[in-house]
Amino acid sequence: MGPDNGIAAVYIDGQLDRLVDTYSADEMANIAVYADALLRGDEQRQVPLFTRQWPTSGHHALRFVIRPDSNMWATGRAVHIDALHLAR
Repeated sequence: MGPDNGIAAVYIDGQLDRLVDTYSADEMANIAVYADALLRGDEQRQVPLFTRQWPTSGHHALRFVIRPDSNMWATGRAVHIDALHLAR
């Protein structure tokens, strides 16, 4: 996250799930854009912007699309995906 970051549209199985604004006035390292669960103990290095869980395991398609618009204070539209944590 940072001042030059934009908005990502997150699609799950072809449907828009949500928009994630990755803008921050200050540069912030180690933020996970998308995660399905928080890591525990010594493994926790990223702080998720949001999480998504399903009641049962299965196959899902994730697609991230950088939007042409951005937060009104953002100086750019970059979206950095530092990590995805997928678990069964």
